[in-house]
Amino acid sequence: MSRTTQYIGLSPSAEEFLKKHKYTKLCNYQMTEGMFNEPITGGIYECTLQREGMYSCPDNRYMEDYKETYAEVVQATPWSGGMMIFTCLQEIQTGRRIGEWKKEEINS
Repeated sequence: MSRTTQYIGLSPSAEEFLKKHKYTKLCNYQMTEGMFNEPITGGIYECTLQREGMYSCPDNRYMEDYKETYAEVVQATPWSGGMMIFTCLQEIQTGRRIGEWKKEEINS
């Protein structure tokens, strides 16, 4: 059995978040290294979200678009015949994480 780095990537919920918010992939960056020091890249994404407008009243609401930037980051690296790399999204400005893998999914 050969040992290799297994890039698992984003969870289905993180992928769904990107699709829902009309993402643009801005670039890739070296997120980490694999078990043989090979570069593992992650994406930087800009998403279009909506929030209630500044001058909204209860009876007269409107939504305005705004952008948030997310980086794909390593969430967990368990071992199964090699390093497995599970990633999630992290909002650049606040550090809030989106689409983390559940422990059961990582350990299965």
